[in-house]
Amino acid sequence: MKSLFDTLKQLNPSVEKIYEYKSKISEKEDLWTCIARTSISTAFAGGTDISQVIARAKCLYEGIERSYINEISKNNSDSFFLRKFPSSNGFACGPDKSFAIRKAIFEGLERYCWDQWIDHKLSMVEFNGPVSEVSSYLLKNFRKHLLLSSEIISTAYSDQRLIFKACIGFSDTGVFWGTQFEEFNINNNFEHAIIEAQRNYRTFKSEECANSRRYEDIILHKYGTYGLNGTTLSIDSIQRTHLIPNKFSFLDVDCISDGVWIARCLVDGFVESRSNGRMAFW
Repeated sequence: MKSLFDTLKQLNPSVEKIYEYKSKISEKEDLWTCIARTSISTAFAGGTDISQVIARAKCLYEGIERSYINEISKNNSDSFFLRKFPSSNGFACGPDKSFAIRKAIFEGLERYCWDQWIDHKLSMVEFNGPVSEVSSYLLKNFRKHLLLSSEIISTAYSDQRLIFKACIGFSDTGVFWGTQFEEFNINNNFEHAIIEAQRNYRTFKSEECANSRRYEDIILHKYGTYGLNGTTLSIDSIQRTHLIPNKFSFLDVDCISDGVWIARCLVDGFVESRSNGRMAFW
C-alpha cells in the first residue's frame, strides 16, 4: 500500500517534502502546521492541528486533492463536472468513501452558504464568547476580529440542524476570512474558520501569492472599506436564518488509490462567479 506522500508525489512530481512547524500555545500544548512545498519552494497545501500526525495527514490529503484536480483539469476532462464548474469548490479528499462523501457535502453546503451570505445577505449572528487556546493563539495575528454563525436546515442532508461559521480578521494589511460548516453543536468551536483566516493572512504576506489582493477585495468590495486609518465592516443582512437547498446538483466520488478517496458536491442554487475569480482554486 502506497503512503499518502507517495500518492501525492505520483500526482505532483514537483513536490519536494512536507515541512513541519511547531508553535508553543501553552505549557502543555503545541500547535503543528505542516506545509507541502514544491522543488521551487512554492507552498500549495497545508494542515494545522494540535496533533502532529493529524496536521500532516490534513496537509497530504489537501495536497492530493489539489494535485488531482489540477491533473484532470489539464486533461480537459469532464470528470466531477469540471468543464462546467472549473474550480475546487465542493471537493474533499479522505481515507474512505463515506468520509470523502460526507466532507464533500459539507464543502458544497459551505460554498452555498458563503454565496448566500456574500451575495444574498444571509443573516449571521456575532459570537462574543470565549474560544479555545488554539483559537486565541491564532487570533493574535489580527488587531480585531469577528466570529459569525448562522444555523442552517438542509433537506438535502437529512433535515439535520447544521451551522455555517465565519471568522473575519482585521490587520494593518487587509481583511482576511475563513469559514467552516458542520453539524450543529453547542460548543463554540471556530477553529477551522480561524485557521483559514490566518492562512489567508500568511499567504497574503508571502511573496508566493500572485493574487494576494483578492483576500481584501472580496469582502470589502461588498460590505466595507479599508484604509490606512482603519477598517470598517457593515453587513446589512436580512433576517433569514434558515436556508433549504432542496437537492444536490452534482455528487460523485472516486477512489484515487488504496486509502485515498475524492468526492465532489455542488448544491442546487449555487452559482459560481468565474468572471472575477472569486470561486477559483482556494
